[in-house]
Amino acid sequence: MIKALVEKRIAAPADAVWAYAGPFGSLADWHPMVPTLQLSADGLTREIPAPRTNAIEILDPSATTAHSYTYTVPQSPMPLKNYRATLGVRPDGDDACTIYYESTCEADGIPDETLKSMLEGFFGAGFDALAGHFAS
Repeated sequence: MIKALVEKRIAAPADAVWAYAGPFGSLADWHPMVPTLQLSADGLTREIPAPRTNAIEILDPSATTAHSYTYTVPQSPMPLKNYRATLGVRPDGDDACTIYYESTCEADGIPDETLKSMLEGFFGAGFDALAGHFAS
Protein backbone atom coordinates (compact mmCIF):
# COMPACT_ATOMS: atom_id res chain seq x y z
CA MET A 1 0.00 0.00 0.00
CA ILE A 2 1.33 3.40 -1.01
CA LYS A 3 0.73 6.44 1.17
CA ALA A 4 1.33 9.81 -0.47
CA LEU A 5 1.23 13.17 1.29
CA VAL A 6 1.76 16.70 0.01
CA GLU A 7 1.34 19.86 2.08
CA LYS A 8 1.85 23.51 1.16
CA ARG A 9 1.50 26.62 3.28
CA ILE A 10 -0.42 29.37 1.50
CA ALA A 11 -0.44 33.00 2.58
CA ALA A 12 -4.23 33.34 2.56
CA PRO A 13 -7.03 32.49 4.99
CA ALA A 14 -8.31 28.92 4.90
CA ASP A 15 -11.83 30.02 3.99
CA ALA A 16 -10.57 31.95 0.94
CA VAL A 17 -8.39 29.10 -0.29
CA TRP A 18 -11.16 26.56 0.23
CA ALA A 19 -13.73 28.75 -1.53
CA TYR A 20 -11.45 28.75 -4.59
CA ALA A 21 -9.94 25.25 -4.53
CA GLY A 22 -12.45 23.30 -2.49
CA PRO A 23 -15.40 22.70 -4.78
CA PHE A 24 -15.10 19.21 -6.30
CA GLY A 25 -15.57 20.64 -9.77
CA SER A 26 -12.94 23.39 -9.41
CA LEU A 27 -9.77 21.34 -10.00
CA ALA A 28 -9.40 22.65 -13.56
CA ASP A 29 -9.61 26.23 -12.24
CA TRP A 30 -6.40 25.97 -10.23
CA HIS A 31 -4.38 22.93 -11.31
CA PRO A 32 -2.17 23.59 -14.38
CA MET A 33 -2.18 19.92 -15.42
CA VAL A 34 -5.99 19.75 -15.52
CA PRO A 35 -7.16 22.02 -18.36
CA THR A 36 -10.78 20.85 -18.21
CA LEU A 37 -13.11 18.42 -16.52
CA GLN A 38 -16.73 17.38 -16.66
CA LEU A 39 -18.74 17.35 -13.44
CA SER A 40 -21.82 15.16 -13.26
CA ALA A 41 -25.21 16.79 -12.72
CA ASP A 42 -25.30 15.59 -9.12
CA GLY A 43 -21.78 16.94 -8.47
CA LEU A 44 -20.47 13.59 -7.24
CA THR A 45 -18.40 12.44 -10.24
CA ARG A 46 -15.79 14.29 -12.23
CA GLU A 47 -14.22 13.08 -15.45
CA ILE A 48 -10.83 14.43 -16.42
CA PRO A 49 -9.80 13.96 -20.05
CA ALA A 50 -6.47 12.21 -20.62
CA PRO A 51 -4.75 10.79 -23.72
CA ARG A 52 -5.15 7.05 -23.10
CA THR A 53 -8.10 6.89 -20.75
CA ASN A 54 -10.00 9.54 -18.84
CA ALA A 55 -9.77 9.73 -15.07
CA ILE A 56 -13.03 9.11 -13.26
CA GLU A 57 -13.16 10.42 -9.69
CA ILE A 58 -16.06 9.90 -7.31
CA LEU A 59 -16.73 12.10 -4.30
CA ASP A 60 -17.52 10.41 -0.99
CA PRO A 61 -20.16 12.70 0.58
CA SER A 62 -19.94 10.86 3.91
CA ALA A 63 -16.27 11.91 4.21
CA THR A 64 -16.75 15.56 3.28
CA THR A 65 -16.25 18.32 5.86
CA ALA A 66 -16.30 22.12 5.78
CA HIS A 67 -12.69 22.19 4.53
CA SER A 68 -11.99 18.77 3.03
CA TYR A 69 -13.34 16.10 0.74
CA THR A 70 -12.47 12.48 0.07
CA TYR A 71 -12.80 10.72 -3.26
CA THR A 72 -12.01 7.45 -4.98
CA VAL A 73 -10.69 6.80 -8.47
CA PRO A 74 -12.09 3.70 -10.18
CA GLN A 75 -10.47 4.65 -13.54
CA SER A 76 -7.23 6.51 -14.13
CA PRO A 77 -4.54 7.02 -16.76
CA MET A 78 -2.06 6.51 -13.92
CA PRO A 79 -1.09 2.90 -13.16
CA LEU A 80 -2.93 2.60 -9.85
CA LYS A 81 -5.76 0.76 -8.15
CA ASN A 82 -7.70 1.00 -4.89
CA TYR A 83 -7.10 4.75 -4.79
CA ARG A 84 -8.65 6.87 -2.05
CA ALA A 85 -7.58 10.45 -1.37
CA THR A 86 -8.45 13.48 0.71
CA LEU A 87 -7.90 17.10 -0.25
CA GLY A 88 -8.25 19.68 2.48
CA VAL A 89 -7.24 22.98 4.00
CA ARG A 90 -6.48 23.74 7.63
CA PRO A 91 -5.90 27.18 9.18
CA ASP A 92 -2.31 28.12 9.94
CA GLY A 93 -2.69 31.46 11.73
CA ASP A 94 -5.14 34.22 10.83
CA ASP A 95 -3.86 34.96 7.32
CA ALA A 96 -2.44 31.62 6.21
CA CYS A 97 -3.39 28.00 5.80
CA THR A 98 -1.96 24.67 4.76
CA ILE A 99 -3.50 22.81 1.86
CA TYR A 100 -2.91 19.07 1.95
CA TYR A 101 -3.43 15.99 -0.15
CA GLU A 102 -3.15 12.49 1.26
CA SER A 103 -3.88 9.24 -0.46
CA THR A 104 -3.56 5.50 -0.27
CA CYS A 105 -3.45 3.21 -3.28
CA GLU A 106 -1.62 0.34 -4.90
CA ALA A 107 0.70 0.54 -7.88
CA ASP A 108 -0.44 -1.38 -10.93
CA GLY A 109 2.57 -2.60 -12.89
CA ILE A 110 5.15 -0.02 -11.75
CA PRO A 111 7.29 0.30 -8.62
CA ASP A 112 5.54 1.80 -5.59
CA GLU A 113 8.05 4.64 -5.30
CA THR A 114 7.51 5.61 -8.94
CA LEU A 115 3.76 5.95 -8.45
CA LYS A 116 4.20 7.78 -5.15
CA SER A 117 6.52 10.26 -6.87
CA MET A 118 3.99 10.76 -9.70
CA LEU A 119 1.14 11.47 -7.27
CA GLU A 120 3.18 13.81 -5.09
CA GLY A 121 4.55 15.61 -8.15
CA PHE A 122 1.05 16.10 -9.56
CA PHE A 123 -0.32 17.65 -6.38
CA GLY A 124 2.88 19.55 -5.67
CA ALA A 125 2.56 21.29 -9.04
CA GLY A 126 -1.08 22.09 -8.32
CA PHE A 127 -0.33 23.49 -4.87
CA ASP A 128 2.48 25.65 -6.25
CA ALA A 129 0.04 27.13 -8.78
CA LEU A 130 -2.56 27.63 -6.08
CA ALA A 131 -0.05 29.46 -3.86
CA GLY A 132 0.85 31.66 -6.83
CA HIS A 133 -2.82 32.57 -7.25
CA PHE A 134 -2.89 33.94 -3.69
CA ALA A 135 0.56 35.59 -3.76
CA SER A 136 0.50 39.36 -3.25
